[in-house]
Amino acid sequence: MVASLNLLVQPFHKDNILKQVAPSSLLRTTKAPKIIIFDSGIGGLGTFKALEEMKVSYTLDYIADTGFFPYGEKLDNILKQRILSVISKAVTSLSPDMVIIACNTASTLALPILRKHFPELPILGCVPPIKWAAELSQTRSLGLLSTSATARRSYVDNLQKRFAPECTIYRHGSAWLAKEAEKIFNGLQPSKDILINEINALFLSSSHKVRPIDCVALGCTHYSFLLPWLKKYSPKNVQWLDPQPAVARHAVNLIEEHFHKESLIFKKETPTFFYTGEKIREESPLTKSLENFGFKKIESFSIP
Repeated sequence: MVASLNLLVQPFHKDNILKQVAPSSLLRTTKAPKIIIFDSGIGGLGTFKALEEMKVSYTLDYIADTGFFPYGEKLDNILKQRILSVISKAVTSLSPDMVIIACNTASTLALPILRKHFPELPILGCVPPIKWAAELSQTRSLGLLSTSATARRSYVDNLQKRFAPECTIYRHGSAWLAKEAEKIFNGLQPSKDILINEINALFLSSSHKVRPIDCVALGCTHYSFLLPWLKKYSPKNVQWLDPQPAVARHAVNLIEEHFHKESLIFKKETPTFFYTGEKIREESPLTKSLENFGFKKIESFSIP
């Protein structure tokens, strides 16, 4: 599959696929703007929820690459091509006006290549809120809780150099927490032991002294759904920073810049949850969870 991917993905040009990109705004379309939210699993549902709570009149579709989950332990080259393949099909088949990569692992790796292939399509990413943490921290000691892939990325190094050069950032890349978050949507409770072990890996030094972390930047959108447990088992007076509401607000601002206000009052389409990989059973707890989020349509999304 990887070897043949270059044959499937072609550079994106508005002359080739005019209806699929932001020029729909130039044509002053009367249909509601469509935003696709993409993640490896359920993590980006935090962005979906934030947009819904803002009462937006946009069509919101969601793509979960569950067939390739978890992203955090995959090799970068394979993962980059996978993300490009999924988003390329999404642009071709769903004709979005904006794509939100609501996945830190994907954003810190693939945003440049996605923007290169789709230069006229607004593509937003979700990256660790290092700048926000640096603005709030009193101890100048920040925590980054992310996947292993995000924790080791040079993207995070650059964020620290730009926005927190005077701060110490303690990074912990977890191989387990995203899976624990997925449990919640399948009617299960996350493991207390795993949560405590991962929290200790962030807050405790090798000599088991508590690090003076007072702000933790969430570097994985899945972890938003673990916040009640993370706060419960971590040291007190720590601020946990979830970037997803800010990403949602930024998306709304960009959409409103490109569309007439009157086009935003039209009735939006029912949101669809697309997924890759194994079929989601209608009677499963996951289906019930997705319905509670407002998804009445749950459809398979096959990737070559």
